[in-house]
Amino acid sequence: MADLLLYAKSHGVKVITFTGREDSPIARLSDAVVLAAFDEEGSLFNGPPMVSITAASMFSDALVNVVIEQTQFNEAGLARYHPAGQLGRNLLLKVKDVMLKVEDLPLFDQSSTLRHVMLELTASSVGVALFVGSAGKLEGILTDGDIRRILGEADFAMMDDPAYPLINTSSVTVLQDATVGEVLTLMENRERPLNLVVVLDSQFTVRGLVRVHDALK
Repeated sequence: MADLLLYAKSHGVKVITFTGREDSPIARLSDAVVLAAFDEEGSLFNGPPMVSITAASMFSDALVNVVIEQTQFNEAGLARYHPAGQLGRNLLLKVKDVMLKVEDLPLFDQSSTLRHVMLELTASSVGVALFVGSAGKLEGILTDGDIRRILGEADFAMMDDPAYPLINTSSVTVLQDATVGEVLTLMENRERPLNLVVVLDSQFTVRGLVRVHDALK
């Protein structure tokens, strides 16, 4: 820890230490010391630090909030200093950076039979069929779950009928320039969370598909 503090100070970083020992090596290297010594830790045999860890956590959280307010730290700064974590991904990456591209998806039209859709979905493992018009606009979707429910309620003779009348025409979509954080919010903040969302461009042409685990990688 002392080596880390020396490195930080060599780069102009100010160090604040929360400790129970004012004469500790770390305290001597710090620019400011918050002294908090506790006679009782509240743990078995008064051994493992419980009270002191709780106090340090509360103090550090309060200090962070004060610094955020004083420096007007914002989401752009958070993304800059935490680019590799999920917080950074949510702010920096766009949906188009993590989505499955349209050329890698099973696309269907009004003539596609239910049998053909099932075979293509099984081969692709994507789990959803996109029905797209001649101009590349989304007309609807049909998930593998939809197909299972349909076959559970209908005659297998319909396997060679067009699947188009069965599609969901009110599927949720997102623009490709939305952030990963925005699409995760779109997926999660609803009565039934979504596992995937169709991606469109500014002209509302299908560009791909984003799954929740693509966004969370």
